[in-house]
Amino acid sequence: MELSKLSIKCLENMPMITGTMVTAVNELYHALSPYYGDYWGFLNEKIVSDKQGGFKIRNGVTGFVEDFKKSLPLTTINMSMTWEIFLDQNKKTNPKNFGIYFGCDMYENQNILYFQLFETSDTSLVKELLKNNRFIKSKNASPDYQYKNYEEEKDVWVEFTIDETLSSEKIKTCSELFKTNILIPILDQLK
Repeated sequence: MELSKLSIKCLENMPMITGTMVTAVNELYHALSPYYGDYWGFLNEKIVSDKQGGFKIRNGVTGFVEDFKKSLPLTTINMSMTWEIFLDQNKKTNPKNFGIYFGCDMYENQNILYFQLFETSDTSLVKELLKNNRFIKSKNASPDYQYKNYEEEKDVWVEFTIDETLSSEKIKTCSELFKTNILIPILDQLK
């Protein structure tokens, strides 16, 4: 089998491509990392310091995942960068537990940055939010941002497609939409 001209050009420039990927991923990591401390502090101030409902915050996994298929031929490359914070209620009956996830998924068919809340308990915090929040029901926060959730109504998030308009301001707006329309209403349900 003969290599195509495009493949040859890509392989010829692979050092530049991989070097650029490393730089871009490191810059994105540094742009997103401060949000971990921001959300940790926000949750600590809103929930833990107020002794509201006996909640504790625990660390999740922070990291970068490269999912290169183990076998050849290579069919796809998936990369994710994720930060997680979990909030657990210390009570025996009907505890409320959820996690905050944010980061980016860079796959063949998806290239997004997101802020997400995932309910890990058997309560219906997210279901109530989905039913009552007009911003989330509309699904569009603006032309650039979308609210999404899975059918089982255990998680909800706001995302945007990573494109030439990516900026620290766009990441900040996504985080603020998440905090205002998802996280704060969920925390208000806990009162």
